[in-house]
Amino acid sequence: MRHKDNLDALDGLNANEIQVIGKVFDEIEDLESVLYHRIVKQRLKVIEKLDQYVQEDALEKVLQEHIFEHLWLLDPSWERATDRVMEERVANSFKQIIDKLPEEERNTRIDIRYKRITGAHVIVELKKHSVRTDSPSLISQIQKYSRALKKYLRDNNIEEPVECICIVGKDLKDWATAEEKMESQRMFSAINARVLKYDELLTNARDSYREYLNNDEKVGRIQEILDSIGGDS
Repeated sequence: MRHKDNLDALDGLNANEIQVIGKVFDEIEDLESVLYHRIVKQRLKVIEKLDQYVQEDALEKVLQEHIFEHLWLLDPSWERATDRVMEERVANSFKQIIDKLPEEERNTRIDIRYKRITGAHVIVELKKHSVRTDSPSLISQIQKYSRALKKYLRDNNIEEPVECICIVGKDLKDWATAEEKMESQRMFSAINARVLKYDELLTNARDSYREYLNNDEKVGRIQEILDSIGGDS
C-alpha cells in the first residue's frame, strides 16, 4: 500500500518539488530493503537445506538441478539470467566442443552451462564430486569454452567480461601445499576463472547473506511491523 502511494505521489509531482521526490525515493528504498531482507532469509533456509545434502553426499545431483537457475548461490550479486536467446546460441557452440571431446574428459563433468548476467558472461562447469583433477587440465578444458564464447561475443560486437567458475568436489591434485594452492589460484585468476568446492560454495553464500542480515539496519521499524502481523514467513 505504501509503495502504491509513493507511485501515485510521483504522478502528481512537478519538477519544482525536488524535496518531495527525494522523500519518495527514500521510502521506496526503505521498502525494497525490507523485501530483499526477506528474500535473503529465504535463501539462507535453502542453503541450510542444501547443507543436509552435503552430509548425505547427494549435493552433486541437487546442484545439477538448481545451481544454473540460482546463480546467487555462486555470487550474491548475480540474480536471474538476462538473455535466454544468447544462452541457447552459446549452448549450441558448447555442444559442438563437447561432441569432439574424448570420452574420458566428457565423463568427468556433470554439466557445463553459460549464463548471461547484467554486464558480464559466466561459464559454470560442474564437475562430478568423485573426480580429482589438476589446475593445468582444468584450465585447458574451460579455455575451450571461454574461447568459443569470446569469439561469439566478438562476432556480435559485444565487449563484456567473461568469467569461468569450476565447481569441484575434491581438492585439485596440485593443492598439496598452501603455496601450490596460491599458485593455482594465480593461474586461474590470469584467465578470469576460479575454482570452488561444493562445501565451500555453500559456506561462502551462507556467510555473505548472514553478513548482510547482521549489518542491514534499514529494515528496522517496518520489519518489526511485518513480524508483528505474521509477515515474516
